[in-house]
Parts: sequence; structure tokens; C-alpha cells
Amino acid sequence: MKKTNGDRPHKKIQARGRDLIALTGFLVLCLAVAAAGGAVTATSLGNWYAELVKPSFNPPNGVFGPVWTTLYVMIAVAGWRVWCRRSEPGARSALIAWGVQLALTSPGRSYSSAPA
Repeated sequence: MKKTNGDRPHKKIQARGRDLIALTGFLVLCLAVAAAGGAVTATSLGNWYAELVKPSFNPPNGVFGPVWTTLYVMIAVAGWRVWCRRSEPGARSALIAWGVQLALTSPGRSYSSAPA
């Protein structure tokens, strides 16, 4: 006779749904930071970047959007993976570090590398 544990499959489905909602939240947060950063960068660059003498290995401008988007998706997934293990030792510190690094890449920071 096969043993069953009451509502265990139901709890597994709830947990999976909660994890997917959390992943969506992490993705929305990170992509919002990326979009805001892109908007700030696009309005603050002016012509100075286009006029720079760049090395031959400089990637074309069209590459930056997909690459930065991919990086922010990876940042979101990394944060979500730590969040999924939030009960383990060190997870709280890791999530704090994740939040700090995300805040440091946010558009609220001063982009002082652009000439005035």
C-alpha cells in the first residue's frame, strides 16, 4: 500500500507558485532599474561619447542594450536564487549585498564620468 502525505502536493504547488511570483518580482525590479539607468544614460551622454576615439575592439552600439538586459536578468535570477534559500545561514547577508549592489547601479547615482 502506497503512503500518502495529505496535502503535500498542494503545498509543493503553492511553493512553486510563490517562487515564480518572486522571480517575476526580481525580474521586474531589476529590469526597471536597467530601464531607468538606460534612460538616464541616453539623456546624459550627449555627443561626447560618439566623438570619442575608440579602440578597434570596441563593440558596436547595438550590442549594449541586449548585453545590459542579459546582465540585469542574470542579476535578478541570482537574487531570486538566494531568496529561495533565505532560511539558510548567510542568505540574509547575501540578499543585503545583492540589494546594495542593485542600488549602486540605480539611476539615482551621479554619473560623474560624463563631462559637464
